[in-house]
Amino acid sequence: MPVRSTGIEMEGNRWKSVPPERAIVDRSAQSLVAVCPRHKGLDHTRRVPVVYAQTAPPLLRPLPALKSADRLAWAGTLIGAAGAALLWTGAAARGGVSGAMLAAAGACFAYAIACYGWAGARRASIVRVRRGMPGAMAVWQAGWYCERCDGVFFPPGTSLPAADPAAGAGPGALMTAGDFQRLVWAAGGYAARNVG
Repeated sequence: MPVRSTGIEMEGNRWKSVPPERAIVDRSAQSLVAVCPRHKGLDHTRRVPVVYAQTAPPLLRPLPALKSADRLAWAGTLIGAAGAALLWTGAAARGGVSGAMLAAAGACFAYAIACYGWAGARRASIVRVRRGMPGAMAVWQAGWYCERCDGVFFPPGTSLPAADPAAGAGPGALMTAGDFQRLVWAAGGYAARNVG
């Protein structure tokens, strides 16, 4: 349910009418309502973080979904240990290692190295996302979502760091949720890479 205001405030000893977008203001002087640039109404607009907290649509996600690298590191360790066990078992049981056991142990070591490399890439992605979070969150928190138009916009006067005017991301322009996500992720520095 959108927040409505009477649109009246006191000026000196007299009451005066004010526009609805100025009627509700929080302590940081940031408006709590915004007018959709397409249908020019207040009725279906909410901040992006509020929409995400209630319904969690994937295209309004502020950060890429990241997976931990711990399981890959453990898998690499277990596969490498299995390769070492094959070599040890072959040496202890037969007095030497056969060609088949050597090939199996080599495959285990190759898989272990691949798992460690993949885990390292995931850890680098996590570091890259954490480094870019402040910029991405600043853009994400400034966005407004209009349920009626199914789009995201920034109210006029919003300062956006490194906004791409070609993407229609300027204040007062309605964009799709996908364009908004690309803008947020670009502000975080992880838009063009496959992270996670």
